[in-house]
Amino acid sequence: MWHIDAYNPQGVNDPLSTLGFPSYLHSNGFEGVPAIFIGQYYSAGYTSQGTDPYGNYRLGQDTGQLSVSINKVHGSHEMKFGFEGRLHQMNYIQTNAPVGVFSFDESGSNGCPTGFDTCGGDSMASFLMGTMNGNSYYEIQFRPATENFQYGVFGQDNWKVNQKLTLNLGLRWDVTLPRTDRHNRQDWFNPNAVSPLNGGSFSYTDPLTGQAVTRPLLGGEVFATPNQRTNYITDWHDIQPRFGFAYQFAPKMVVRGGYGIYYGQSRSGVSGVVPYGGQGFDEYTNAITTYQNDGATPYLHLSNPFPNGLNQPAGNSLGLLNDVGYGANGPLRTNAANLTPYEQSWSFGIEREMPGNVLLNAEYIGKKGTHLPFSGANQLNILGPQVESYNQNQIAALNTYYSNPPNCSNTDPSQSPCNPFYGIINDPNSTMSSSIQGYQLELPYPQFTGVATDVQMIANSVYHGLQLSAEKRYSNGLQFLVTYVWSKSIDDSSQADDNVTWLGSFTSLQDPNKPWLERSLSTFDIPNVLQFSYTYDLPFGRGRAMLGNMPRVLEAVVGGWKTNGIWRLAGGRPITVTLSDGTSIPTYGAQRPDIVGTPKRNHGTDWIDNFFVDPTVFQKPPQFTLGNAPRAYGGVRTPWAFNTDLSISKQFPIREEMNFEFRLEARNAFNHPVFGTPDLSLDDGTFGTVSYTSNTPRELQLAIKFNF
Repeated sequence: MWHIDAYNPQGVNDPLSTLGFPSYLHSNGFEGVPAIFIGQYYSAGYTSQGTDPYGNYRLGQDTGQLSVSINKVHGSHEMKFGFEGRLHQMNYIQTNAPVGVFSFDESGSNGCPTGFDTCGGDSMASFLMGTMNGNSYYEIQFRPATENFQYGVFGQDNWKVNQKLTLNLGLRWDVTLPRTDRHNRQDWFNPNAVSPLNGGSFSYTDPLTGQAVTRPLLGGEVFATPNQRTNYITDWHDIQPRFGFAYQFAPKMVVRGGYGIYYGQSRSGVSGVVPYGGQGFDEYTNAITTYQNDGATPYLHLSNPFPNGLNQPAGNSLGLLNDVGYGANGPLRTNAANLTPYEQSWSFGIEREMPGNVLLNAEYIGKKGTHLPFSGANQLNILGPQVESYNQNQIAALNTYYSNPPNCSNTDPSQSPCNPFYGIINDPNSTMSSSIQGYQLELPYPQFTGVATDVQMIANSVYHGLQLSAEKRYSNGLQFLVTYVWSKSIDDSSQADDNVTWLGSFTSLQDPNKPWLERSLSTFDIPNVLQFSYTYDLPFGRGRAMLGNMPRVLEAVVGGWKTNGIWRLAGGRPITVTLSDGTSIPTYGAQRPDIVGTPKRNHGTDWIDNFFVDPTVFQKPPQFTLGNAPRAYGGVRTPWAFNTDLSISKQFPIREEMNFEFRLEARNAFNHPVFGTPDLSLDDGTFGTVSYTSNTPRELQLAIKFNF
């Protein structure tokens, strides 16, 4: 169902007009107040003021499945063959900004464009002046209705070679057909298409050489048609062999191992939010925050945040001209961009049964991920690697604004150069219609402010782990499990997609031309984890080892108690140091710090306020350069975690099949703090300070349950 009232829970009649907002913010038909975010001033809720984005929601989902399997036992072979077919259908809408998202930070009130340290600024002051930042926008969304098919065939043979050896042999083949939309409302990006804009070429004065240049305009969005309904390509190579064995080489002792390939889900399946491939139908209007996009003169007010009106969805009517002057979006219809992620997994272990129903196990597990999604590695409109060697004058030329006549000249150095897209891109909501920066002319697709494709499947990962366990099955009132894991995880990207960073991870890609430089420890890597869980019937009471003949009155108080516990000790994760005020190379990712020494953790009594022995080993690099700090650094890790959950319980019988159960539970029973990650944002004033705990204080819960 629709949840329109989520934006107006008080039922106020026309809240937008009451607060002085323009009527065009009603375009989506929602009554409410825009989501307002004021940096530096955090509230208990998600937004600082107004109503939350994504407050409306509608979902209709169906899955049909057909499966057929055949089982055959032939001698020592137990075979199984089968087919699976699935149909997925989804109708979905969840508008991000149905009444607008307005963001404010210090940039709207600082004294110059060089940053907070030099020029000051305050988010609340920016809000009071109505000078929002570039993360402000309005969305008009369509209602995707997608479906796709999946097929799989498999064969499995469990072969008992002899009394000691069993082999498991299997093969599976999966095919995922790309999704279609009921009304063909999909697009993809073709990087080689010749743009019809200005006859397919444009001329300009090169910002680096000052020479006249004419170059072709390539790239554009291509739309689905009744004859070509999909915007992805089918990956036909998802073949998955599996092999396993178990061999009893001594009494009560077994060695096991195996290898297998396992494919994940293709990104071409049904989608509700359709983050890539819905251009022309899902339309954003971004705020132009300065006059004629000059980067300096405040321009907007909350009474009219989009003075040029809202962009309306054009559908597929503009063809390759769609989104010219804006950011293009859509997956690439190439084989390399449509690979299915997969994992190779292998293991080898030894299991031994000991006296007392205790089972010991030692196992090595290895995994390698291939063609994994690389969060952030989907921006095509970037400068080439040569920009990394540019000097400060060349970078300044790239950041120079090109203005429109008559406020420009290509011959008078006292004036800014002329915008070559003047008269070619005329949409007033496009920043390119008023001015551009020099680097825009050096981009591979200069007619677009950006080009976002679906996430590239270029990441890899590897995991090695030793797992030790001792398990006692329940007997004589005791059951326990002790596990220890020693492992290491390395990857290129610990986050699959920057659309889901709100789940807790982050996107990191400092140099988009060399994504392999991001390879490091996984941000979630924890090398040591020890865990002990148990259930123990205390040996006091009738029928137990101690005081077995106690009077029933005493039994009701002392006997029959049971205790449970979970103890966990885990190492820390690698640190991920960032910059609070870095200056990146144009079109590159966030600049990282330089490490000029060996970071060491402070183990003194003041470690909470000074996590590092010498924080000066982290340095802010020069502007427009690449920092040498890795994405994740394991030489120093976040604080280790220790937690204990305990419980004690007793049943009080009333009669047969009827009793009361008393239970007392203690979470974090010893009230041990687990300190959080220190502030790892260099130059923000609290770098290296631990300011929170990541667990809760001791919690006690008392319960009485009647069982019958």
